[in-house]
Amino acid sequence: MTKIVDLPASNNYTVMQALDSAKKMVESDNLADVLILGYDAEGCLITRSSKMDKQAALWMIEQAKIWVLSE
Repeated sequence: MTKIVDLPASNNYTVMQALDSAKKMVESDNLADVLILGYDAEGCLITRSSKMDKQAALWMIEQAKIWVLSE
């Protein structure tokens, strides 16, 4: 199973704080790929990813789901 390293989680992070936290991991070469999910001001789902097709994104989401449900 893929090892999941969680970012410092906070319910109070702003969008910029969450992205800056991930960016620090990129700068220290700790991220190979990334999937970003968010909502815009109108509530529409926005996705961005690196080197990832929909199948790979779904696999990553399912891995995150397993991690969340195991806590």
